[in-house]
Amino acid sequence: MKTEDEERLLKAAAAGDQTAFSEIVSAYERLVYNTVKSKVLSAEDAMDISQEVFLKIWRALPNWRGECRFATWVYKVCINASLDFLRRAPERTEPLNGYPDADGDERPLEIADDSVCSSPEGKLEQSETTLAVRRAIAKLPDDQRQVVVLRDIEGYSYEEIAEMLSLGIGTVKSRINRARCRLKAVLEAELGLKK
Repeated sequence: MKTEDEERLLKAAAAGDQTAFSEIVSAYERLVYNTVKSKVLSAEDAMDISQEVFLKIWRALPNWRGECRFATWVYKVCINASLDFLRRAPERTEPLNGYPDADGDERPLEIADDSVCSSPEGKLEQSETTLAVRRAIAKLPDDQRQVVVLRDIEGYSYEEIAEMLSLGIGTVKSRINRARCRLKAVLEAELGLKK
């Protein structure tokens, strides 16, 4: 979404325009869900917390001063809501799967794959690889999982991630590097690839 469009929608939503807020929700629902899901792991809990996040944003939007990028603020609301949930709930573990589609059914976490596999064998291999990557991401420590999801799945720049997480760019780059090295080792072991 272009900055000018986002600013227009934010002003309208802050004034109570529900249609404008719906557009904001559409633009940010994937980021919100994936961010929350990376913290709580349960798809059902992530859906509930995501709704709570958007409710908090709706209520706070009239007072938002724009001191940071809107995406950064949304991300911080997600993290705080997730941490609040984790403080109240017993620990649960589930695999990192994906985000809900318009019908509320869970869609797989999208991992970019530029190859085109038309054969059934190719599709099966691609599916197995995608599952292995999801399992490997779920095994990462929280700080590494956060940056990998934001960079490699959501597509944010190093600068944007640094702002969202209140970290230095060097810290973001080193966490991403450590996460990718760990992912590579896990995938090599799981898929039987040569080192």
